[in-house]
Amino acid sequence: MEILINKETDNLMKDTDAFLMLLKIAYNTKRDDFFSIPDLEMGEALLTAELMGMSQQTFRTTKRNLKNGALLNSKQLTRVQSPD
Repeated sequence: MEILINKETDNLMKDTDAFLMLLKIAYNTKRDDFFSIPDLEMGEALLTAELMGMSQQTFRTTKRNLKNGALLNSKQLTRVQSPD
């Protein structure tokens, strides 16, 4: 992983939650077909408040801020319920 030192990074580091979320996304991004989460394409990452270590409100706010800054694209995955 590489972090570029520039004005955008300086601005991003002012929002600790957003900076940490992007680091966790980079770390958890699917890079090969041996990754165990189904329905993820290479280059995608599963995001949940629990995985990010954030409250639901902080997660939603941080995700919205990253989307507004064009640093994050996301899509809603359909939850598949296992048959009982």
